[in-house]
Amino acid sequence: QAGEREEWYRIAVPDGQDRLEFRFGGDGRSRLLPLLEGAEGNPIELREADVSAGQRVFYAHVNAGSEVRLRVAEAPRSIMFVWDNSGSTARYHESMYRAMTSLADDIKPGFEVVNLMPLGEKGVAPLMKEWSSNPIDIKSAIGGYDRSGGSSNVENTLLAAMDHFGKGPGNHAIVLITDVESNGTSLNSKLWQRLREVHPRIFTIELQLEADTAKVSGYQDLMQGWAAVNHGDYRVFRSQADLDHAFERAACLLRSPAEYSVSWQPAPGKGNLQVVWESGKAMAGAALELVLDASGSMRSKNALVAGKLKMEVARDVMQEIIKVLPDDTEVGLRIYGHRIREGTAGDCKDSE
Repeated sequence: QAGEREEWYRIAVPDGQDRLEFRFGGDGRSRLLPLLEGAEGNPIELREADVSAGQRVFYAHVNAGSEVRLRVAEAPRSIMFVWDNSGSTARYHESMYRAMTSLADDIKPGFEVVNLMPLGEKGVAPLMKEWSSNPIDIKSAIGGYDRSGGSSNVENTLLAAMDHFGKGPGNHAIVLITDVESNGTSLNSKLWQRLREVHPRIFTIELQLEADTAKVSGYQDLMQGWAAVNHGDYRVFRSQADLDHAFERAACLLRSPAEYSVSWQPAPGKGNLQVVWESGKAMAGAALELVLDASGSMRSKNALVAGKLKMEVARDVMQEIIKVLPDDTEVGLRIYGHRIREGTAGDCKDSE
């Protein structure tokens, strides 16, 4: 049961080693809150490094030859409900609000906090100023919403929701209800970048009204893609029963135990690199490689720099650099992100 399960590991630090490395893998790694303490219960700082492929990596300074204890539990969970209140979903509004209201009764106070955000344009904000685990507050916010919002901008709202989670990974979840008739597709590149940074679990629930097979397939791809970011789930609904089942499944998956693996080993301390030029000795010819981001975001008109496209600014900077290079400098140019759309298969290898 989420919020109730924790596991402890006793670790003997080898003699002569004062730094440990911990690696967490598995589907539930982003939901974990690891804590380290000494034999007397004194807390020891765990510092998280950049996330490597499929793992979270932590480092800790410890006393050589001592014993430490690692506690692993699921971090407190924040859940943002995001839904489509536009006219295209009007027939199902009562079903949506009824499902969200019923789920409020199952919130785990002290471990889960909730907020609510109907789809909106720039400046969209949650219905509640503060996250809450009080079912009465949540139901009051749902009941007090005037339902005047008519936006279909899924991408903008997902970005706003992640801003309210914070800047980095954590035990974050989004329950999204929409027919995917969005007008925010121009924000796709920015959205995928934020999804990689925040890494929320997304439970997408699609109101499937479209009869066009090609459109249905495209909408499914989009919703399934968001759900796949961090082991979320994708469901379709056309009735109250479908929606109730989708919510029940999301609640079950949200509260399932976090599956993970953990390993630890002594970690080498930080080294030092010193570059020394000996007077009187000739230096080798200089070589320089210029690396240029040529992805779509560099040509986006939504993020101008001093009124210019980022690509134009980058080109001007490269020209200035080249002007001041010595004549005998060997120069190389590498560009990336110019052939394969960001967020699609193969984008990480799009470089030449």
